[in-house]
Amino acid sequence: KILPEEMQASVKPELLTFLTQATYSPPSHAPRKRSGDTAERVGHRSYLYPYMRLLVQVDPSLLFETISTGFSGNASYEQQQEGTVNYPREQEIVDLFTTMIFPELSEVPTEQIKLFKSRQATGAFLDFTAKYITRGLVRANKSLTYLIAKRISDRFAANANNPTARRAAQVQIMELLSALPRESYEPDKVLALI
Repeated sequence: KILPEEMQASVKPELLTFLTQATYSPPSHAPRKRSGDTAERVGHRSYLYPYMRLLVQVDPSLLFETISTGFSGNASYEQQQEGTVNYPREQEIVDLFTTMIFPELSEVPTEQIKLFKSRQATGAFLDFTAKYITRGLVRANKSLTYLIAKRISDRFAANANNPTARRAAQVQIMELLSALPRESYEPDKVLALI
């Protein structure tokens, strides 16, 4: 085994904590200026959430699947409820990626964010968020909820010749709307999609 048994349970949440850092943390051996500060950050290191920004550019679907795996069945996350540790939770991940992918929907000032747009990353993020909204673990603002409903609706329309996929999209939209309080979305706009 690579890690002792007692360390394995904490590796996923600790890695997620590292990857969700808002700013780049240079290693201790990084060159320093005379004042003791680290060298100027350039490129991806200068952006907000640099580690997640890089990973979402590699394979967003796999990234969100991996994050989901990290959340499922991990006792270290249960310890957080007892106040012993503070690992990122589902809502924090949704907020982080909202800031990165939809800065206009975020509470972070947009001048601090370099816009990241990718159709694949946007779709993977909306699917991830829908899954956790349905489970009752996260909340999203009305605009993000509408984008999720639109994605599901588009999936339904794109599968005109596939009744199984159309049925799955119908079930998904109904589960989403059932999980949300009525004030979480604009009923007229969402119903116009379906």
